[in-house]
Formats: sequence, C-alpha cells, structure tokens
Amino acid sequence: LLAAVLAAFVAKSSAFAFSPLAGPLNALQRKWAAQSAFPPRQCGGFESACPRSAPWTVSLQMGPRRLDHSSFSLMDPSNVEMVSLNERMNLVRTHTRPSKTIQQVWVGNRGEDATGFEDESALASSEKKLLRKLRERMADGNSPKSKAKCHKSEHQSRMEQERLREKLALRGKTSPPLDMGDIEVRSNIVKHNRRSKAGARGRAVRPAFKHQQRNSSPTSSPVATREHPEWSTSSAGAPSMPRSLSSFNNLAQLVDVLEPVLASSADISAEDAVGAMNRVRRLAKRGMDSGLYGRQAALMRKLSTVVLKRMDTMQGKLLSLAVNAVAEMKGNDIWMEAAAKRAISVVTESKQAGMDMQAVAVTLNGFARAGIRDEELFSVLGAEACRKASEDPEAFGSQSVSVIVNAFAKLRVTDSELFERMAGVAMLIPPEEFSAQSVANILNAYARNEEMHEPLMVYMSAVVRALEPAQYQARHLAVSVNAYAKLNVVDGELLAYLQSAILARPPSAFDAQAIANILNGFAKLQGEEVSVALLEHMSSAIVRTPLKYFDPTSLASMLNALVKTQYVDAEEPWRKLAEVARKIDPLLFDGQAVSTVLHAFAKADRFDRALFDRLALTVGEMQFVLEAQSVALILNACAKVDYRNPALLKHLSLVARQLPRDSFSAQHVDNIVNCLARLGVKDRALFEHMASVALELPPREFDAQAVAVTMNAFAKNMGQERVAHNVFAFFSADVLPELPAAELSPTSVSVMLNALAKTEIRDMRMVRQLCRTMLGDGPAGLDHFDARNIASVLHALATLHVTEPEIVQRLLRRLIREDAATMAAEEVAIIAWSTAVLDVHDAAVIDWLLRGLSVHLPDMDDNFRRQAHQFVLACELDGVISGVDELRAKLQSSQDHGVVTHSRLQKDVARVLAEMGLEFLEEYVDERSGYSLDVLMSDRVTAIEVDGPSHYARGTHTPLGNTLMKHRHLSNLGFDVRVLPYWEWDELKSKEQKKEYLRQLLTSTPTMIFL
Repeated sequence: LLAAVLAAFVAKSSAFAFSPLAGPLNALQRKWAAQSAFPPRQCGGFESACPRSAPWTVSLQMGPRRLDHSSFSLMDPSNVEMVSLNERMNLVRTHTRPSKTIQQVWVGNRGEDATGFEDESALASSEKKLLRKLRERMADGNSPKSKAKCHKSEHQSRMEQERLREKLALRGKTSPPLDMGDIEVRSNIVKHNRRSKAGARGRAVRPAFKHQQRNSSPTSSPVATREHPEWSTSSAGAPSMPRSLSSFNNLAQLVDVLEPVLASSADISAEDAVGAMNRVRRLAKRGMDSGLYGRQAALMRKLSTVVLKRMDTMQGKLLSLAVNAVAEMKGNDIWMEAAAKRAISVVTESKQAGMDMQAVAVTLNGFARAGIRDEELFSVLGAEACRKASEDPEAFGSQSVSVIVNAFAKLRVTDSELFERMAGVAMLIPPEEFSAQSVANILNAYARNEEMHEPLMVYMSAVVRALEPAQYQARHLAVSVNAYAKLNVVDGELLAYLQSAILARPPSAFDAQAIANILNGFAKLQGEEVSVALLEHMSSAIVRTPLKYFDPTSLASMLNALVKTQYVDAEEPWRKLAEVARKIDPLLFDGQAVSTVLHAFAKADRFDRALFDRLALTVGEMQFVLEAQSVALILNACAKVDYRNPALLKHLSLVARQLPRDSFSAQHVDNIVNCLARLGVKDRALFEHMASVALELPPREFDAQAVAVTMNAFAKNMGQERVAHNVFAFFSADVLPELPAAELSPTSVSVMLNALAKTEIRDMRMVRQLCRTMLGDGPAGLDHFDARNIASVLHALATLHVTEPEIVQRLLRRLIREDAATMAAEEVAIIAWSTAVLDVHDAAVIDWLLRGLSVHLPDMDDNFRRQAHQFVLACELDGVISGVDELRAKLQSSQDHGVVTHSRLQKDVARVLAEMGLEFLEEYVDERSGYSLDVLMSDRVTAIEVDGPSHYARGTHTPLGNTLMKHRHLSNLGFDVRVLPYWEWDELKSKEQKKEYLRQLLTSTPTMIFL
C-alpha cells in the first residue's frame, strides 16, 4: 500500500517522470491495482484501481471548489469540508453531485444535560466528534447501509440460516416445526435434504480452487482436467466456453476459466454468453472474496458486450435471461435500452412466436430490478400479457402473475386493465398451485399500486388460509398483513390465521422490517383491538433485534403502530426503541421518519429530552427534505410535551414559509398554528403565511374541527392583527355555509364563538349561523352541550353583546339541569359574569348561580372573583337580597380593583379639561362597585367615560358587553355618565375644537340613561 501511494505521488511529478525509480514503482503500482477490488474507472489520481479500504471515498477540498464526485482518492482528514445533513444523505445514498458548497455539519448527541444546539460552546466538541466519525466512515469506504450490507453479524447470519432452513424444508416431505424448541430438528432436515440432493445428483461439494495468475490457462491446470473434463479448447489450442456451466459451484473457479476465453479471439455465441452471465450472477450471490469484485465486474461487462453485439438475433426466452443477468449491473443503461427495443420488436413482429409469459415476466422483473421505467416497453409487454390472458389464461402460473404485477408495482407503472386481467387469471389458478412467495408478491403489488380488486382479495384470503402455516416465511406473513392494511380490507378469518402463524414462530424469526409491517398492518386494521398476545410477541422481537439492524423507516412504523394500538405502557419495547432513536445514524433519517418518531413519543407521553435534543439537531440540518406533514407533526410533538427549542422552532418556521402553498392541507394549517399557539410562539411571519395558505384552500377541505382549531389559534396569538380578521371573514363567508350541520359539535361551536369573543370580532353572520345550529336537533344541538360548552357560548354572547333571547333562554334552561357543585369554579364564575352582562333577571338562574358561587368561591383566583363581584353587584342593583350579603362579605375580604391604566386618549382629554380650568378626578374608584371612572367632575356626579377602540367590536362602533354593563351599573348607582367615543375625538384637529366638544358633552342631555 505504501509503495502504491508513493507511486501515485511520483506519477504526478513531471520531474520524476524519467527517474530510474519510475519503472519499478510503476510496476508495483500495476501489481497493486491488479489485486484491488475495484475497477480502474472508479478511481482518480492515477490510472489504477482504488484501494480496498476506499470504495467510494471522495475528495472534499476546502475553498470555493464544489464537492467533486468525479474523482476518487484516498481521504486526507485534514482536508475535509464540513457537509450538511442533506448533502451527506445524498452522498451516502445516491453518491450524486451536490448542488452547492456546504458550510455546516450535523451535530451529534451531546448527552442528557444538553441545553440546546444554539449554544455554540456546547456544540464544538460534538461537531468534532461527529465529523471525525464521518471521516472515519468515509475512509473505511462504507456508508451505514453498505457496511451493514457487507458485514453480516451473528444475528443476521442466524436470520439468513432460518430463512434458508424454511426454504429447504419446504422442498421435503416434512414441514418445519414452528415453535422455538425445534430449531435443531429443522437443522437436521436441512442436512438431510442436502445429503439427499447431493446423493441424487452423484456430486459432492468441492473446495474452491486456489487463485491462479490471470495469464494461466485452465487447460494446463491439473485440477481442471481432473475435475472438469467438460472443459475444452478449440482445435487451434485456444480456450473455448465450457460445455456445462452448471457444474461450476465456485465463482473463483468459473472466473479463472472464463477470463482466458474472453481474452482470446474465440467466437462466443449469445446463448453461451447469457448462460455464463447467469451462472456468474448466481454464484456471486452466494458470496465472494473482496479480490473477486473487480474481476467479476469486468467479466460481466465483457459478456454483456458480447450479448449486445448479438442482440438483434435473440428471441424471447434468451432475451429475458439476458435481461435477468444484466439488470443489476452498474452502467447498464445503454444495454437495457437496446434490450427494451429488442423485446418490443420481438413482441410486435410476431404475436405467435414472440414471448411466452415466463419470458415476459422475467423481462419485466429485470427492468424492475434495474429501476428502469421504460413506459413503452411496459405498455407493449402489458398488452401482450392482457392478450394472452384473454386467449389462453392457462398459460399463466402463480409465479408469472406475481412477477408481472410486482414489476409494474415496483416501478409505479399504472395499468388498470393489466391488473384487472391478472386478477381474473389468478382466480382461475387452484389454491394448491400458489406458493407463499407468489401470494405475498401478488398482494404486495396490488397494495402498492392501490389497485383494489375485491373479488381477488376474497380469493387470495382463501388461498392464504389454504396453505400450511409452515410454508410461510416471516416476511411473507408481514407482507400479506401489510398489503391488506394498505387496501383497508378487514378480513377477520384471515387476520386470525395470520396471527396464529405469526405467534407460532419464535421472535428471533422476524427482522425489523417484518416487525414494522406486522405491527403497522394490524394497528391499521384493528386499532386498539389488536391482540395483546401479538403485541407482546412483536415486543419480544423488537427487544431481541440488535440496534444496528433498525432503520428510521421501520423504527417510525413500529412506534406509530404502538401508539395506534395504545400499547404505550410496556416499558421494554419503548425503552429499546428510544435507545434506537438516540443511537441510529442521523444520516439515514428523512423528514417523515424523524417527524413520526417525535410525534409517537410525544403522543405516548414519553418525553425523553436527550432523544428530542438529538432529533432536533437532525431536523435543524434538514430543509428540502421536510414537507408540510413533517413540519406539522414535529410542531405537534413539541406542543404535546411542551418542548420549547427556539432554534428548532425558528428553523421550522423558515422551512414552512419556503414550502409552496399548494403543499399544505387544511389539517396542516390547523396543526401548525395550533401548536404555535400552545407553545406561545407569536411568529407573525408564519401566521401570515398560514393565513395566505388557508385563503387559497378550497372551502370544502376544511372540516368543523379544522375551522375551530384555526380560529382559536389565530385568536390566541394574532387576536389584534388584521390577518385574524381576514381568516375569520373567509370562514364566515365561504367555509361555514358549505359545512354540513352534522359535522359540527358542541365543542367546535363553542370554540368558534369563543374565538370571535377573544378577537372582539362581532361577525353576526357567523354568530347567527352557529345559533341556528345550536337550536337544531343535530349533534351540535343544545341537548348535547355540557357545562363547559354552555359557559363558553354564554361568555362569547356576553362579550360581543349578542342579544338573541331564544338562544340565551335555551342555554340557561339547559344550564340549571346541571349540578353546580360538580362544575369547575371558573365555569361558574364565567356563567355568573355572562348573565350579569346580558342582564338576566331569571330567578331560577340567579338562585342556581348563588348556590354555585357559595360552593366554589374559595377556589377562585382574583380574576374570577372580580367576575363574581360584578354578578353580585348586578343582583344588588336589581333588588335581589337573599344570599347576596354573605357573598358580598366574602368578596370584600379580597377585593382587588385591578391595575389602573391611563390611555393616550384619556390623557389628552384630561389635558384639555385642565386647560379649560375645570376641576376633575382621574381614575376615580367607586368603593361601592369597584369600578374606576375615567374622569369624575367636581360635582361628583358627572362622569366622562373615554372609550377607546378596545371598548368596541373590531371594525365597528358597537360597544362590547363589558363596556355596556359598566355604563349601566354606573348609571344605576347614580352617576351621570357621558361617553366620549374615540372616533369623534380623533376627528378634532385643534384644541379649540376639542374644548368646544367637551363643553357640549358636559352641558348636553346625558348620553347613557338606564332605568
């Protein structure tokens, strides 16, 4: 390795080009390259292969240069640019070129005592630690996914052995046992099958050949002539293709044989080349040494080139086998394009001698595995399958049907006619001819493409139950459950069968993906009715699965399912999943996964600050991967557990404001603004953006709950802003008229009216519509109201001074049927204040309130005591004697008149009065009532109430209920109340005009007279 690095360095230097050492070092370099695991085209710096330790390491240069993925070299840790999460996710997953130079890096977990990632001093060590891990990972040449793929742990190996035993046991006469105690018996079955197979074929497994030099010929090898007499040479002595490729059971052996053949001028037929590719592919799947990677890849490229040259002569079956072999090769786009054209030509030129259904299935499957969505090819082959299905449905088997529909589903190719025809064909196949794999593939395909075919689902349910439970592997069961869940098909008998098959297998038989699919499927179909036995079994599987084999998607699915089933009290699975969430590689998270994880822990009321801090850092580095749903879920999680992270909230606000308006739904809008309101975050920019989104949404998209929640959030955080008025006007004019009365509930009605009261918006169109709903017989009728709903509605009507006698009387009659002693203290106080504002004189209602206040008064705070005091004052002024004296005594002991404030308008009026030489008192407190009078003239009778905008409904000159009640009470107490409205005063431009206005106000007839 040292010699190779030195050779690479000196090769760059022109001064060294003619050095005597150049030749030997270049020879060492070529020798090292020949032993490398990677082909020369992946490397940069010199024309040799990359070192085995760096299969995809990239040079990240400091300075203005962009990240360069075109050249690969050894990593110098001192010369690494810090890369953000989004770019490193692309690097790990797709190795695509980043679009810009990145300056930040995701920060790792800083422990339980982390104070927030806005603390720069706390981030320094974490940044260095995570960056060092990233460098080490890149220097090792493995992303988390590739490392997990290449390195098989004991758990993964055991899982693969379990699957292999199940597969091999199915080929024998004895079904494998399903309980945990018989694993050894299953192992014996496998050994028996292997011995019987070897004995039947008269062939034993031979050890692999030792590696030979590339230039050595297989014909000169004594091992070759002794063990493979079918190897041959041409008449001129040149090597030729082996006659029996199936006799090779070792990849190194086969590569040693085929390399000389391809290096010679031997004429290789398409059939031989296709056969060789498929054999090499099959042997490579069994595993190979790292030294064979480059040789195997080069061999496949050469064989595919041979096939490409003879593509025009190939027919259906051979072509499909070639596609099957080349599908997973890198850089196969040109080859696959040629194969697609040839397949289309074969089918369209001759309907009779074109492709049989097995060839069609294999070809489609190859393109699906390659991830190439050739719509023309799929259209032609799909039409051919439909034609064959109508002419000769017996030409299909369960495997061909499953492969065809699965290929279409994998590439998201929509063809409703094909899926309809394949469903008809599948229902003609007897249940005993289905395998567990074909059943799972068919169900998965129809679910992924959202092709709901009810007769097929009924038939496949019978097929599933017809097979023996032992025939299913764990993943087959998981896929089947998940497919029925995606299509929302509830089949009790099928679910019971699948559950028994799942419980019959040990927890160790299920990997993370299977656990997630099973839990998610049963949770969606059965909700909280999922069997506890099944949940405990899957929980045991979760606990047994090593941390490194979880991925964010399966983690999120498991957590979401546990929440749906209300299985939140089991400590072990939740503790394990919390540990997984804290330790899983942040590079693997996407927006949906991280938001689901946070939301699940919040909904289960399991707040883990270390977990939230770590995932908050992950979210903080995401921008374009976050969607509206993710933003809403993350904010909802923060609100549920009261997690206030200013940096996170600021970042989510920025992301949400950058998202297109049409990416939001009504539910997203109400979730986002509601969470901000609950957290007390007054983000004006985000509220305005959400308001603009809401105004562009179709009115029918809003349901009653969305309207109520959105109005409440805007009222709470933006109550005095114009944006709230715009949203409310939209709901009143466009949404509520389209909203069915059946969707409204007492809670939604009371929340809407209360939002109007908070914002002091007297929208009589909305008020009257909601009143009509309450007077009706629907779900939002008054008969369905509880005490809290009644208190909210009465408070809203009183605040806005809505005098609707019928609705008020009906509410009060419904109220007195409740037991005041069982109600909350604040509810009784609010109702008492509301009746005082609405000037209610009903003796039964007043008696009910007096009894309720006598019970709850000790539990009231100062604000609610003031409301109770105003009710008592109203009773005194109205001549109600019984019970009031006792309450008055209790209230006077803690009488608090509140904070007295002087508005700018009031100060201006007082200054003009002083200039006029008049004597008066400001903010005079009347001891009898507790009211503070803005201006009391020297006669101690005339009072001027300077009413600013806050005394009137928004945008109107209509006084609010509290203002009118104060004027009424002061007048009844003997004061001559003169009201000075703010808009009249604002029209006066000079002091003389203001003085003249005050003279007329004081000498005119009293403006407020209450009898």
